[in-house]
Amino acid sequence: MSRNLIARLKVTPAVGAPPVTNEIFRLYEKSGLFFLEHTEVQGLQRTRKTIQREPQAVAAWFGVLRSATVPAMPVSPLVCDSEYIELLIEGEHSTLTLGGGR
Repeated sequence: MSRNLIARLKVTPAVGAPPVTNEIFRLYEKSGLFFLEHTEVQGLQRTRKTIQREPQAVAAWFGVLRSATVPAMPVSPLVCDSEYIELLIEGEHSTLTLGGGR
């Protein structure tokens, strides 16, 4: 059975001495069940953990996202002095990717 990606959150540090840890969170649906996958990548090492999430919890997360607002311009021109965060939301006929530094 294939899995249907719903959302991906990727956190990439912009500063720091190597090795730097990148994190990726994926929310996907498979056979009517929801799963949250967390992957940490540090150099050549990769660890992955997956947990099942209740449909009510997923619905609550998307309720928060539906009411969120995104500024057209960043607050500061120095947006990449700590880490870069990218959120991807998969839709039925479209994809939304938001990214920025904090």
